[in-house]
Amino acid sequence: MWVPVWLHLFRTTVTRQFGGMDFLDCSMEDERHRPAILFQQPEGDPGRFDVNGRVRVWNPHGVRMELGPRQQGVSLEVVAIE
Repeated sequence: MWVPVWLHLFRTTVTRQFGGMDFLDCSMEDERHRPAILFQQPEGDPGRFDVNGRVRVWNPHGVRMELGPRQQGVSLEVVAIE
């Protein structure tokens, strides 16, 4: 699946927590009906931690992200560019 920002943990045996990311001064344009940011994990879910920042998105279908339910210290937000 292709989305503008795809967060995917390939080896859960190596990484126990997924995160430590800051999105600073990020903007994007997208015309497809899909999340701007997507976390996808095929098996197991170590959760997301320490993912912060703000991503400004222009999309005629609205803006959203899908990070999943297990989050700790996550303050990342996507906001619409009008």
